Amino acid sequence: MRSREERVGLESTTEHRVGKWAQSKQILTFKFTPAGIRGLPDRIFLRQGKACFIEFKAKGERPSALQEFYLEVLNKEKFRAVYCDNFSDATAFLTAALLTPPVPDAGHTPDADASLSGPLPSAGSWEDIDNAGGGKHPS
Repeated sequence: MRSREERVGLESTTEHRVGKWAQSKQILTFKFTPAGIRGLPDRIFLRQGKACFIEFKAKGERPSALQEFYLEVLNKEKFRAVYCDNFSDATAFLTAALLTPPVPDAGHTPDADASLSGPLPSAGSWEDIDNAGGGKHPS
């Protein structure tokens, strides 16, 4: 069995290589380390309004139970989130998730969403929201 230092070294090497590859494809990538929350995936990848997450592992390693939990939560929220233990799987996932154009729905036309274009209506003030029963604004 590999030492923790060996596993972390292999993970970080793959993570670094995938990050460089993503940047070459105009995919934004950030180390995803919110303060005080353990178990979230290592990186977030962003492109053209889409986001996905990868938990990097050393070859043959699996995520912890907490990491598996957060991957499941993200997928239930309609984000693509996986763990990868090698460069090829990670780049194939990113290609499918962020670089491959979606297949249009049957009967969908580009003009179908035309009513969604134009300026957004004003959400009103916090007072309007309070009066509508929307709760109290953050203070």
